[in-house]
Amino acid sequence: MTEKLKIEQIFAFVACNEEGEGVMGFKGEDGWMPMVGADMKRVKSLLPLALDLGIKFRILKFEKRTDITDEFVKKEEKHDR
Repeated sequence: MTEKLKIEQIFAFVACNEEGEGVMGFKGEDGWMPMVGADMKRVKSLLPLALDLGIKFRILKFEKRTDITDEFVKKEEKHDR
């Protein structure tokens, strides 16, 4: 049996300026795509795009996995009734 893949961390390209921070993105064929990934292969593939933008950015790693689905699903179910 093969091991199921799980996302245990997320990497985000974050633009930084005097106003604060924001997740960077690029316009693809299907619309805007955030510059995030769950592995270093994706980070490395996005790096040239980030560098081409010519803005100050950081690559941030987020590691705490918390499933909050039920909090939102229950609220939406109540709201829809």
